[in-house]
Amino acid sequence: MKGARRLFVALVSIALIGCFSEAELGSAQALCPPADDFRAVNNVLERRCGTLDCHGSPYRPFIVFGQTAYRRPDLSHIDNPNYFPGGLEATTDHEVRGTYESACGLEPEEMDAVVRGEGKAESLSIVRKPRLQSKHKGGRIWGAGTTEGDRCILTWLTGALEKEACKNELRVP
Repeated sequence: MKGARRLFVALVSIALIGCFSEAELGSAQALCPPADDFRAVNNVLERRCGTLDCHGSPYRPFIVFGQTAYRRPDLSHIDNPNYFPGGLEATTDHEVRGTYESACGLEPEEMDAVVRGEGKAESLSIVRKPRLQSKHKGGRIWGAGTTEGDRCILTWLTGALEKEACKNELRVP
């Protein structure tokens, strides 16, 4: 029942947001790093943070969506009786977009400051927590500046994504 209620609230929110024009929302929207190459970042987050006991859960403030994480509901398939978002289907663009929105919405004011060059990426939870510089139930995922995953996240946040760092992080067992 909680899942159905959560889905209802999400749908109502989407419907309400759709009632505003781009001009009405534009000035109030926080900036976020480029979404163009976010799939590389999503792959790292999905592998390192997306398990069901961590951020692959709809009950976390930061949610990671994907094939090995939480599957994001996709209403475009609602009328297709043959659609089943199981573990065999690769991470969809819809899910990558969901993780992107979740990352950007976690601390929108701070993210906006980082993107504008007025803040430091190291101040964001998405950087501090995996480094264990803030309390993190998942413990240390990587050290500051010591892993490719850390570099992947930092370079995305600064607008100069190093895709090779993201790929190399996925090679680590």
